[in-house]
Order: sequence, then structure tokens, then C-alpha cells
Amino acid sequence: MRDFLRFLETASASLTELEYLISFIVENDILNNREVRELQPLQHEASRVLLGLAKALRKKLQVSNDWQRTIIADGISEYIAGEYRTDDD
Repeated sequence: MRDFLRFLETASASLTELEYLISFIVENDILNNREVRELQPLQHEASRVLLGLAKALRKKLQVSNDWQRTIIADGISEYIAGEYRTDDD
């Protein structure tokens, strides 16, 4: 689970980089305003989802004494001690 948390932190940093690139695009008139308005909500939603999941995982790690056996299920997938499984597995 801790490896997955590190993955989420890396993904969050990538979204921060994307936010910078969107502002660069706006400042340099690379895309029109309509295209930028379509990108920004997607970036913000992805950030909220990643930050929420990371926060929940951090809380779970603090509460659980046996975090390696903890299963976190989101209805589609399960994350078990750094292992990722879908419902198809």
C-alpha cells in the first residue's frame, strides 16, 4: 500500500506539472480559450481524486497496525499491500 501511495504522490506531481503547462499554453496563446476551458476541469478533477485517495490511504496506514493485510476496495478494484487486482482477477 505504501508503494501505491508513492505512485499517487508521483501522479499528483505530474498533475502539478500539467497545471503549469496549461498556464504556459494560455500565456503563449497556443490553444484557444475553449480548448483550455475543457482541459482545466479535467485536471482539477483528477487532482481532487488523487489527493482524496492519497489522504484516505495515509489515514488507513496510520489506523491499521497490520497495514500489509489491509484491503481497500473501490467497487472496481482492490489494492492489497502494494498489489493491484481488478474484479476480473
